[in-house]
Amino acid sequence: LEPLWLALHRHHRTVLPDRLLVADDALSWQRRREVYRGWLESGTALALVAERDGRLLGYAFAHLIDGPDETFAVGRRYAELYSLSIAPDARGGGIGTRLLDELDRQLAAASIADLVVAVMTDNHAARRFYERRGLRAVETHYWRIASAPRDQTP
Repeated sequence: LEPLWLALHRHHRTVLPDRLLVADDALSWQRRREVYRGWLESGTALALVAERDGRLLGYAFAHLIDGPDETFAVGRRYAELYSLSIAPDARGGGIGTRLLDELDRQLAAASIADLVVAVMTDNHAARRFYERRGLRAVETHYWRIASAPRDQTP
């Protein structure tokens, strides 16, 4: 999954260019891989891949979380779509839709109806994609990242 993660991570840097993201690609992948590994080993993940002719074109990785939540009216379990990455030359070809359709089928089979997805604020294409699937923005996260450069203007 590394090349697809790096493609997504690099895309994120185009929609959030002010150096708030991990700059080192290898370090970013190392950290992401450990998250994936931990969830897979604990049995709290769904990982789906899309491939054609032996070439990996995309993947979806979801974390399964025990509910209920203290704020949102989710069920006994819910899922967070933690990553959806499509190879840059395969974007727009319906692969993301097919991956999420399969994710929805697998979640339904596990009696999980609720799904949360985090999207970077300026990733407008991703926001439109998820909204077309019936998801809606209900919460915004604000970050203070101490290592990021700060605007010196008052």
